[in-house]
Amino acid sequence: MDSLCISYPKSGRTWLRVMLRELDAPIAFTHLDTGHNSRSWGKPARKINTPRANVDRIIFLYRDPRDTVVSYFYETTIRQKPDLSRAILYRLQRRSAPQTMPALVRSHRFGIEKIIVFNLLCAEHLKAHPVAYEDLRKDTVEQLSTILNHIGVIRPMEQISEVVENNSFAKMHRREASGSYGKPELEARDRGNPNSFKVRRGKVGGWRDELDPATQEFAHRMLDKYRYFERMRELASS
Repeated sequence: MDSLCISYPKSGRTWLRVMLRELDAPIAFTHLDTGHNSRSWGKPARKINTPRANVDRIIFLYRDPRDTVVSYFYETTIRQKPDLSRAILYRLQRRSAPQTMPALVRSHRFGIEKIIVFNLLCAEHLKAHPVAYEDLRKDTVEQLSTILNHIGVIRPMEQISEVVENNSFAKMHRREASGSYGKPELEARDRGNPNSFKVRRGKVGGWRDELDPATQEFAHRMLDKYRYFERMRELASS
């Protein structure tokens, strides 16, 4: 497979993956060294490797780090919560995930600075087609068509529109709630807890509802420290 989508966890990959699968588009997906496996769990921001990928066509999917870190909190503390043996190991290795939102956002192993560093490294070093999650939400059909063209897959706009309509967040959430996906990675951990769903909110700017004022201020300081939005715009247009 010569097409690859790279993203930090909780950047919209599941949604994109489901749509591309329905369009029969051959593409692999990876979080590189920021995933949830034992090797990558809690890897500090300063130790993230410069991204490399030996494939012809790369999609780099990224999302506002403030929204990403909010979703990542629920992913690490509910959906990917380690079993007892791994929890003990991570504690001994001092790489347990913080159990409160303010602490996780500030964590150098799990927090917003790590997301910022990863996204900037990908934007700078990968020869990829960049896709902002916010743009994908705003004009899904057009963005999805562009992604398909980049990976060399041609599909009629009518088919793309149908797939997009079939995979609205409301419909995906209902399928997950009913268990109709039939896949563990697309099942809620607790159907009575909306934050345990894989398809949780997907809201652009939802961080405003989730982060307290002090944590928002910390997040903004990190974004300013790295000139994140300015640099991402520069790198995306270069």
